[in-house]
Amino acid sequence: QIPKTWIYAINTDDSGRVWAGWVGGLGVFDGNTWKVFTKENSGLPINLLIRDMAFDHKNALWLGTDSGLVKYDSTSWTVYTPENSPMELFWIWAVAVDKDNNVWFGNGNHDVGGLMCLSGNEWKLFTPENSSLKSSIIYDILIDSSNTIWVGTESGLARIYGNSWKIYDRSNSILPYIWIDDLGLDMEGKIWVGQEAIYSSDLGAGALLTVSPDGNNWSFNNPSQTGKATNRIRAIACDKRGYMWVSTNFDIGGDYAVSIYNKKQWISFSLSKGDTSRPYAVISIAVDKHNNIWFGAYDGLLMLKQDTSAIDSLFAKEGVGVKREFRLIPKSKKEMLYHDVLGRKSSIKGDDVKKAIGVLIGSDNIKTKKIVTVK
Repeated sequence: QIPKTWIYAINTDDSGRVWAGWVGGLGVFDGNTWKVFTKENSGLPINLLIRDMAFDHKNALWLGTDSGLVKYDSTSWTVYTPENSPMELFWIWAVAVDKDNNVWFGNGNHDVGGLMCLSGNEWKLFTPENSSLKSSIIYDILIDSSNTIWVGTESGLARIYGNSWKIYDRSNSILPYIWIDDLGLDMEGKIWVGQEAIYSSDLGAGALLTVSPDGNNWSFNNPSQTGKATNRIRAIACDKRGYMWVSTNFDIGGDYAVSIYNKKQWISFSLSKGDTSRPYAVISIAVDKHNNIWFGAYDGLLMLKQDTSAIDSLFAKEGVGVKREFRLIPKSKKEMLYHDVLGRKSSIKGDDVKKAIGVLIGSDNIKTKKIVTVK
């Protein structure tokens, strides 16, 4: 049985089974029954907290936990820690597997460690001292279709392609904050970048952005446009129709837990507990082979059996058209450059130029625009 506790990680394997991780245990659902692993009946370490999970090309499961990096190949368990490997810390927040079957994971704090890669029996550690990283703290890792490694850190977004590294922060992108909390990938290959901004006292803080695979074209796509959700992004997933699902109310007591984007519009809704108005705080999202949506919440695991016609009718009734936001780049006192929704460069001239730095907010065709000063 799945306990009523925080479900931090959810994923699906090649056979379509759903896996969920929490404090003290790991569960797998085959479509009919659950099997639960704990330290008493498996090789899981003690003091377990599963924060992330990924499958390699042999369908072995890799777990990022507070007690080390755990591998489960359906037969045996292997636990890597600082005591039996080059790892610096026991604590791991994020884990991902690239197309070459290399395991990437975050293993750092403010003092030691960083981004690690396990390739066969070879361990590599990337830190601010020996790489382009500006922080050793890793929040999320994503591998895209070109085998580019995207790393969300406390000090920007890292893009690693082969031996080429680039770090995006507020100096060279439209990122409003430097820490990257969650990453997602849509069906067009764009990277979705979530910023929870949990350290900000502003309840409207946070952001959801998209960036092209080459890292050159950025835009905002904030779910707060619905007027119901915040931009404090905690989890991102893409379903089999290409719709994006994000959690938006984590840890702030918001009324709307989940927002959905159908490539044109946003809607937001609550996942309420019983007949009360208190919504679940969603901290993880996954999509199974039947396009059902799984939510890891503070009080257990929820599954939405997706009725596509019902979802589409919600969009027809409540959908909010997307307003795009673009960071303005000063070219001169009389002209500003910006990127439109297709990533094409354009400019604003004459009386529309208000300040050297700002944000252009407009509809998809940019016929209606408003300039907001960025302080």
